[in-house]
Amino acid sequence: MPTVVLIDEYTQSAAETFTMHMHQSPFTTIIGGNSSGADGVITNFYIPGGRLINFTGMAFAYQDGRQVQRIGIVPDIYSKRTLKGFQKGKDEALERAVKYLQK
Repeated sequence: MPTVVLIDEYTQSAAETFTMHMHQSPFTTIIGGNSSGADGVITNFYIPGGRLINFTGMAFAYQDGRQVQRIGIVPDIYSKRTLKGFQKGKDEALERAVKYLQK
């Protein structure tokens, strides 16, 4: 049974990890725009003055070595919401996913 995962630039962290796992299935298609590329274990530390700094210090990659950090997950089918579509109450990525599943 085919599965579609919708992503965009707001997809990050655990959602990217979930998408990567789902993408390993030959029955899953990723539709939307590139994810944020902000996944990995967060490292926190304080600098002088009491400011907290955090960053991801562990690189995440697909099993074949393709990077995800800073690049994001690249969808199989690129489709993004547009201002024109938003103004008309449409979600082009969702519509594209429905069309894909209906074929």
